Amino acid sequence: MNNSSAMFDQASVRPEMSAPEDSAHKNATLQEKLCKYLGPEFVSQLPGPGGAVKSYAEGWKIINLANEVFGFNGWSSSVVSLTTDFVDYVEETKKYSVGVTAVVRVTLSDGSFHEDIGYGAMENSRS
Repeated sequence: MNNSSAMFDQASVRPEMSAPEDSAHKNATLQEKLCKYLGPEFVSQLPGPGGAVKSYAEGWKIINLANEVFGFNGWSSSVVSLTTDFVDYVEETKKYSVGVTAVVRVTLSDGSFHEDIGYGAMENSRS
């Protein structure tokens, strides 16, 4: 006789929890994941001016991590504002320098959110 419940071994089946206990367990698990530092596999580097090295996190890696932590469709992001702080053009060199500030909001499926600011600059570019 085929017993479908035999497909799960007892160690993988969590005993039933009440809704508040289940919610507290999910929150504790989420908090544990959020308190971890990003490992070096999440950090990429680019050469910067004067031989300096600029470290950054690639967008696709952060999106994959957010999907892992919050679940696919468990979060969303939006650009709240995007402001061009300056655009400089130097006629002699025919090069541009630009600075831009972005405010981005990450919203979880329960409606909670976090906003933060980012800044990007391009210096001495031909276009």
